[in-house]
Amino acid sequence: MYFVVLPALHLNDSMASTSNAGALMAAPFWWRFISTIRAAVTEEVLFRGYAMERIEELSGSRTVAVVVSCVIFTLAHVSSWGWSHELFVAVGGLAFSLLYLWRRNLWVNIIAHFIVDAVSVLG
Repeated sequence: MYFVVLPALHLNDSMASTSNAGALMAAPFWWRFISTIRAAVTEEVLFRGYAMERIEELSGSRTVAVVVSCVIFTLAHVSSWGWSHELFVAVGGLAFSLLYLWRRNLWVNIIAHFIVDAVSVLG
């Protein structure tokens, strides 16, 4: 995606391109570590554990649950990371949703989400 899709769309996904990302990377390591844990836990509980289960219950469709949850998850990240990063958030949200459907285990999702975020925020 970095070398083909973003250049084709004339987008740049540099973390330094957003003020929030710059502020986050300037924070002490312990703060970034806690923030990464918070994001993994709260986002997985909210978007997979609650939203997907509830939407599936209301609609009777796993597909609707995945699509609605992924769209909301993706849009929730716009204000923090900007539009160029949304492609990555959408793909990640879909991957986390499929992982949750496969395993039905929030801890697996929380750990996976933490690892993905930690690579860019703690590295």
